Amino acid sequence: MQLLSSAANYFMVDNQLYINLIDDAGVIRLGPAGETADVPDADAVAAAEAAQLAAMVAGIKANPWKWTSFGSADEQVTVEDPASYTVTFNEDGTLDIKADCNDASGTYTLDGANVSIAIEPATLAACAGDSRSEQFLQLLGDTASVLPLEGQLFAPSKTEGSTMMFEAVITTVVDLCGEQALAINTVEDTLAPEISAMLDQGLVSLVQEGAHPGPGASMLIITPEGRYFKSTGVADVTTCEPLPTDSPYQIGSNTKMMTSAMIFQLQEEGVLATSDLLSKWLPELAAALPNGDQITIDMLLTHTSGLHDYFDLPTEDGATIENGTKDKAMLTRTFTPEELVQVVADSGLSDFEPGAEGRWKYSNTGYILLGLIIEKATGRSYEENLQARVFEPLGLAADLPADGPARGGCAAPGLLHHTLCLHHE
Repeated sequence: MQLLSSAANYFMVDNQLYINLIDDAGVIRLGPAGETADVPDADAVAAAEAAQLAAMVAGIKANPWKWTSFGSADEQVTVEDPASYTVTFNEDGTLDIKADCNDASGTYTLDGANVSIAIEPATLAACAGDSRSEQFLQLLGDTASVLPLEGQLFAPSKTEGSTMMFEAVITTVVDLCGEQALAINTVEDTLAPEISAMLDQGLVSLVQEGAHPGPGASMLIITPEGRYFKSTGVADVTTCEPLPTDSPYQIGSNTKMMTSAMIFQLQEEGVLATSDLLSKWLPELAAALPNGDQITIDMLLTHTSGLHDYFDLPTEDGATIENGTKDKAMLTRTFTPEELVQVVADSGLSDFEPGAEGRWKYSNTGYILLGLIIEKATGRSYEENLQARVFEPLGLAADLPADGPARGGCAAPGLLHHTLCLHHE
């Protein structure tokens, strides 16, 4: 209990929970109750911890924070006007601080979750009698660590035995385009009014709530009782143009089901077998990947190959793909499938032995390889196979990232094998 009380943050590796400790920089490892788990590879643990730390630091800097409460073992105090007390951790190590009627600046340095904050002199306006301006600056300067978690920031103090709590200041489409951005565009609605009203609330919440609300959203629901097809928000936050309900969207990992279906089609046709080794179809990539000579197609399908996911690994310029939500250059950058696999090969990381009993970990890398196997086995591009084997038989319309920017700017050449757009037509 004493160790758990000094927990700073945590991360998962291979179904094991690792807890970093504030007091002595030690780490606790916990496994599922009733199971004797193998100790994961030290490199995998180090990589996961580094990725978790990078994500934590990015989370601290992602947006301004408003002070909502502070508490100790003896009391819990709610801040009356959180928007009057904010702090922003800038990328250059400086702070922008609003303390009620006063403004201040400062600097900070991070060492893992631990932080050192230096507050520079604030303006000296006389705030209202119930202002917490001085208290806010004092507590902020005494902060020992900062821990972001699901849109909140926890900031324990060094000497006061208290913790400040913040909420993220999130910019929504209403802030950028006004309340009219929440207008709901209806293409079809034949459900009961009370059901539609609940769905309307859920649709609007997609652009209003959560740590990363979207600028716009469409929702299509098909039931035996009727259909619901509506949108809200905007297509462009600079022009505030309303989002058309039938806008094309990248469907991401939904394509994994299509990839799996095509693999099994090829097995039924006698072209390949899911028991085939990766090296049979992609010998050069198999030779470059950790344990690549032991991986089968079935392991790629079921996420049991042990291949590390490329999302949290640094590319050749040091940036990670998962930072695309915050790094526009990464968000608009494209990679070939081979480049993505090479990122994993260069890391040398394997999360566990291929096919190890009881081991499983989601891996986009495996499905990139499956797409390449489909191309190798058929002599046709992944996009051509999708068109012939999935879309045409099902009567679907789609934009494919093959020969140029897709209709509506949905996709561009060289995108991932699982990036395309489907349309409701």
